[in-house]
Amino acid sequence: MLINLVPLQVNSIFIYIASLPLCVVISMTIHELFHFAFFKFAGVRIKELKISILSFRYKDEKVKVSYSKNDIFKGYCSCIINPKSPKTKICIAIFMGGFSNVLLFFTCLFMYMHLSNSSLLISHFLKIQMLVGLIDVCVNLAHPQSHDRKLIRYIREL
Repeated sequence: MLINLVPLQVNSIFIYIASLPLCVVISMTIHELFHFAFFKFAGVRIKELKISILSFRYKDEKVKVSYSKNDIFKGYCSCIINPKSPKTKICIAIFMGGFSNVLLFFTCLFMYMHLSNSSLLISHFLKIQMLVGLIDVCVNLAHPQSHDRKLIRYIREL
């Protein structure tokens, strides 16, 4: 009976606020994994893959996993680019990080359209995930210190 006394708007706001950190980590994870996969496809040597608190360092074909308690909302894919590597493949690998967020947006939109009647929690979570995915693309393109922008500047100088 007490649950019915709480207005729907308060429940919705709580769901939005509570799901925001998880949505940011999901969006960042997908973004960085797309970079990682396409850098590997392009033949670029990966130094480190950082996703949230996990860090994967690559040295001599071995992976060292570590974690950090501080950088929950930080992610990057650090790599060594051979100046002789084809720029086209590297540019595609950079582009695929942003594309992953757009793909995530449309996947969540599709799921929202088909699952929105099933659960209030699922529909609110999907709306937040769509918003976070689009904001992630904009931040990566607009923020001058983002790793994606730094890599784009580096490739222009090659």
